Amino acid sequence: LAVLACANKMVKSPLTVVSNILTLNPHALSIADNDGNLPLHLAAAYLSGDLGAEVVHLLVDEADKQGGTLRFPKSIRTLDNADDTMSSVGSVFDDSDDIDEEEQTVLSVKNALGWNPIVTAIQMAADFEILDALLTRPGVEPIVFARNRNGETILHTSMTQEYCDPSSVISILKSFPDLVIFSDESGALPIEIACLRELPTEVIFAIALLDLPIDPDDDEIFVREGFGGSWWYLNCDCDDNYVHVVREILLMCDDYEQKRALCFLTDKQGNSIMSRATPKCKYELRKALRFNG
Repeated sequence: LAVLACANKMVKSPLTVVSNILTLNPHALSIADNDGNLPLHLAAAYLSGDLGAEVVHLLVDEADKQGGTLRFPKSIRTLDNADDTMSSVGSVFDDSDDIDEEEQTVLSVKNALGWNPIVTAIQMAADFEILDALLTRPGVEPIVFARNRNGETILHTSMTQEYCDPSSVISILKSFPDLVIFSDESGALPIEIACLRELPTEVIFAIALLDLPIDPDDDEIFVREGFGGSWWYLNCDCDDNYVHVVREILLMCDDYEQKRALCFLTDKQGNSIMSRATPKCKYELRKALRFNG
């Protein structure tokens, strides 16, 4: 019943229905359907907007309240042990560092496709309100930073869907900005996927800004270790397609030393961005430093 309450579009007041069912049977939270979906999976997949977010919060709050009294399914089918009648999915989350059964939470339980509720929301193109509700829950960090068998984080996954909702990508970036520095198994950074998919400028700008090697709001200039890959990619590997983003970021830097740090960021071989930048981007870099005559 709890499962159906979340998935049935005919239910006009899912929050009330789910609340009443949980009052009658609190352990309904841990009951999975034949595809391994808990009520939270289905809420993430099928509900939308602020009302859907309220249902998500209600389900997770109730799970937190019950704590260790909840027992989640110990064995949920994955594509590795499913029968031949199941349809395959190209990207299945199968983390190398699986969460111990004792530490299993309603947010980490995977369905038959290997998706936890957060991945389910992304795969099913849920509204950003649903993602916000899931991503802002306490203790969600290990789930968010888990990778699938292709080495992808949820940020990669959100941008490789056939339909990519820019607001959902921004939602992920707001909650976990450090995801911008993680590359997938092939070495592709999120900025590369965003550019290849020709996502809106606001998404590319946000990724580049979060991955800057310096903090434009900090008066003290220091290069952040592990950051700057997106800035390098935009300047050196995009054939000047995103020179407008480079220009806007340089204009944000009021301090000369900040601009200098961005212009002379070096790679592991000691090459600077200034020496490797494509023509139009190099022009903007030189202009920022007033080298352009």
